[in-house]
Amino acid sequence: MISSDGEFQPLLIVICSFGKNQGGSPGYATRGSVIESLEAEDGRTLLDRRNKIFQMFEKGEILFDHSDEREHAYNKHFVCGPDLGGADTSATYLPAVKRYNGRFYRNLDLGSRDRLLDPSIQTLIISGLYGFLEPSECIQCYSIPVEWGNNVQQAWCQDDLLTYILISYIKKHKITHIFEMTAREDYRTLIDWHRVKDVTGIQISHCFARDGAGERALEFLGKYIGELPPGQVADQLLAIPVDRHPKETGLPVYIRTEPHEYDGLPVERKAIPPDNGLFFWEIVPDQEARRIFESGETLLRLLMSTSANLGDDPGSIFFMYYGKGLEVLLNNHYGKRMAAVVWGRRYTGSSKFFYELLVQKRSPSIGAWTFLERDLQNTTDPVIRICKQFYDREIATKYETISAACEDIGPYRNKADHNAISSITDLLDVRKKVVNHLNQVLFAIYGKPVILQYYRRALLYGSIGDRQKAATVLAKFGDKESIPRLITLLNDQSVGASAARALGILGDERSLPALEQIVQTSSGSCQEAARDAITAIHSHRGQPRS
Repeated sequence: MISSDGEFQPLLIVICSFGKNQGGSPGYATRGSVIESLEAEDGRTLLDRRNKIFQMFEKGEILFDHSDEREHAYNKHFVCGPDLGGADTSATYLPAVKRYNGRFYRNLDLGSRDRLLDPSIQTLIISGLYGFLEPSECIQCYSIPVEWGNNVQQAWCQDDLLTYILISYIKKHKITHIFEMTAREDYRTLIDWHRVKDVTGIQISHCFARDGAGERALEFLGKYIGELPPGQVADQLLAIPVDRHPKETGLPVYIRTEPHEYDGLPVERKAIPPDNGLFFWEIVPDQEARRIFESGETLLRLLMSTSANLGDDPGSIFFMYYGKGLEVLLNNHYGKRMAAVVWGRRYTGSSKFFYELLVQKRSPSIGAWTFLERDLQNTTDPVIRICKQFYDREIATKYETISAACEDIGPYRNKADHNAISSITDLLDVRKKVVNHLNQVLFAIYGKPVILQYYRRALLYGSIGDRQKAATVLAKFGDKESIPRLITLLNDQSVGASAARALGILGDERSLPALEQIVQTSSGSCQEAARDAITAIHSHRGQPRS
């Protein structure tokens, strides 16, 4: 894609490194920093988030291999200087391109690091501490790791900050093309690439190494960039065929329009594919249950990324987290409240559910939950009679959903009760069914607020089918907050028609310009749906807005 003024403005995105050169010079210079390259408000926002990361570090909240990062040698002289929104001037600095010395940068070597300063292409570095950096930016020596599920990754994902900063940078600098060389998926997922493309319309090329993935890929990518002729980085990258297998090109680097490697080549299996079930543990209202679900998802990513022998049955360990999370969620929302209504009354019956809840005073197991309705039949017992009243009032309409989830998930907690799950494929297949049960329980218990959160996220991160369904559900609920995302999806041929129909139902005039553009430029079902949506929106005029 070429900008409106006819210029090709490419952007290379790489990541920081664990290995760093120590030392440097005192005095922070803002010249050459990404803060200066952003709009003032965006720069302040980025500085604020850097400061938040530093505060997490100071409190001992950032760990690496279970070790407090405050004890790391790289952090010996680490302070909250002006580069982090602070006022401490005691730090020493080096330009990022000289500070970093990990796999990617070692293969550039000192003589070819100026490739990252190549005038033919702009470069941004993603950093666990700084968010975004320019190669010439002055930075401290530090160790702030980004890893799957750690609080640093979560801090940068909050509010989709890096996505919006990148979009702002693209617009300000009139970027027309991105070459993404993050290699590691825990860094790649810091940015919603689909949203970047939807909002800006630019071409995004995801670059991978033919002979290695993840950390290993960084070596090959660095070597490739380092060997390019000076002043030709952008031209050489642009010359790589897109969506062509390296067997066809013979090149050590290949480019895809999708942010994942080709099957049959080295693959970093860390992300959970959307087709294997969407479970947004972040939206679970119960904090205790949420932490347990998060542990399960983190474990799955580790299982997917390891090349070691997974053992005879990794699934049992994994599904224990889902089962325990469901047990805690049900107990916190219903069990404790049910126990409270009969507080002080002695239970002497034989029900497994009530014995665990009232006598042992612990969370009833999910197996016990499957028999709750049966155990409530003895209404001559005063304790059971009171609990039955609570059940009828709070649980009865949702019990079928809860019971089905407990009945299906329970057996997977114990190897003795199921066929061993011995492969990642089997694990993901079972997980898809389990996650669907968990989602249905969340919907039943928490209702519209969680349903809306779920489908808003599905609209961003789901598969084609997930996004189509999300558009329909959000329109049914009259969710005005989803309108900007639905507008961006109009240009997605696979989802555009669903997005147009949803916008027509929502009836908001803000979507008219985008819909009219689709009528003029598109065809088929998208064009027809957009035309119908325009008619529907016009019919809403004169009616009170919700």
